[in-house]
Amino acid sequence: MPHSLTDVSTFTAPAVAPADGDNDAQASFDPAFQALANRTRFLLDKALGGVTAWPIVGEARVASLMNALPDNQSAIGWFSTRPFWTATTVDAMYLLCGINDIVKSGEVITAFDALCKPGAARSAANGVLVDLCYVAHDWLTPTNEPVAITVIAATHDDGTSNKQRIVATPFTHTVDRTINEYFFRVRSGSTASAASDFLYALRLIVTRPTA
Repeated sequence: MPHSLTDVSTFTAPAVAPADGDNDAQASFDPAFQALANRTRFLLDKALGGVTAWPIVGEARVASLMNALPDNQSAIGWFSTRPFWTATTVDAMYLLCGINDIVKSGEVITAFDALCKPGAARSAANGVLVDLCYVAHDWLTPTNEPVAITVIAATHDDGTSNKQRIVATPFTHTVDRTINEYFFRVRSGSTASAASDFLYALRLIVTRPTA
């Protein structure tokens, strides 16, 4: 006679199916159907239990330099074959690269890195500097604008003029986009007018802790 299975919200593994030679009694088939029923309940609870995103750990996301803004329009250069930035006319100028489009509230930023080529060997204080920042706009009191920039983490070139990957010291920051605007701030070296700095790419490492 047909009978009902009681599904349990757990991802039963493995799902065991009958083997050749097993009899065709209920006991041979129930374990496989039970495992599938459990998995179905587990997935349904995940889908309808307030979880809108599966957990991810250490996902790399590349920021687009296409919309980055320099603080001096004459100091930005784009190359026809691929977009990258060069600081050529202003020493210690800044490039601002918004990243609100690649982060979501609740995610945790754990690292970032950059690909660059300093124009000259300089000390850390005078070289290429990359900051991960946000601005917490005061939407209730507009007279407080402009608000100060908060630097989450920073890194700089290795003191040589080699093409290089520069990496921030590990950190954690939980994204809150309800009021915060996130961006990279890249500062060119102190002698960029005489020795051009090149920035090729910026990247975030993000964890989404939602389970």
